[in-house]
Amino acid sequence: MSAEYKITLPLQTAESASGDAPEGLRKARQAMGFVPNMYGAMANSPALFSGYSTGYGRFRAESGFTSVEQEVVFLIISRGN
Repeated sequence: MSAEYKITLPLQTAESASGDAPEGLRKARQAMGFVPNMYGAMANSPALFSGYSTGYGRFRAESGFTSVEQEVVFLIISRGN
């Protein structure tokens, strides 16, 4: 049995988000020039967005992998998803 469910959360912006999310969304825009939709959706739960951002930052800074190896890890995860 297979079922499909689509999440329909609104994409938050730095102006509409609450908690710590506006600051994270502004930092993302500054770093990348845009805010990925995934970040806008995660900002509906500021704790989720903060946890993701912290984990991502620590992986990039402390994983011990080169930047190329880090990208390979992300590609494998993306393929699995």
